[in-house]
Amino acid sequence: MSLCFCDVDTSRMKQAAELYPQAARYQDYRKLFDQEHKNIDAVMVGTPDHHHYPATMIALQLGKHVYTQKPLTHTPWEARQLTEAARKYKVATQMGNQGHAGEGWRRVYGWIHSGALGHMTEVHTWTDRPIWPQGLNRPEEEDPVPAHLDWDVWLGPAPPRCVRTRKRPITRSIGAAGGISGRGRSATWPATPWTVCSGPSIQAIPRRSNPARQRR
Repeated sequence: MSLCFCDVDTSRMKQAAELYPQAARYQDYRKLFDQEHKNIDAVMVGTPDHHHYPATMIALQLGKHVYTQKPLTHTPWEARQLTEAARKYKVATQMGNQGHAGEGWRRVYGWIHSGALGHMTEVHTWTDRPIWPQGLNRPEEEDPVPAHLDWDVWLGPAPPRCVRTRKRPITRSIGAAGGISGRGRSATWPATPWTVCSGPSIQAIPRRSNPARQRR
């Protein structure tokens, strides 16, 4: 059995290295795939969002089963490409979604498909997100790239930008997946067509409202 792990920031490898001292270490998952693909049966993609599509596509092209965290892609085109690749390479795929995979939505699915709620004609879903600032401007200041961080690899398919490390650890995505719509609301939106119909949504019309306030 071959062990390996990958992190673009070598300062975050310490814990994994202590648990698996013999494991091969990589900063670039593309190099990991090149070197280790024969030793891999399945892949779980939990990178920052803007790497979800390229990492998933590489795994599919290597014939690996893939579990990718939400948001799956940046654009509908990318999602269609992954769908076609999964069919072509005949592998199992799933998008990770804590809400979708939980007991609550599975119970709703059972109610609907057992006929307990009768014939469904319309479903509404809403969210209280965002609960943190959105659409923030890029910082004017720039920090030196730390020696332990491969900033070019972290950027990946995202546009070039300066690095800011003093305010918070670099973990989130850049310019991907529609902000809160891609990250937070995807916890409820995908589950709605899954429970009600058997295929993907044809059209989505977002509206800004406050259903809780309207009920008062």
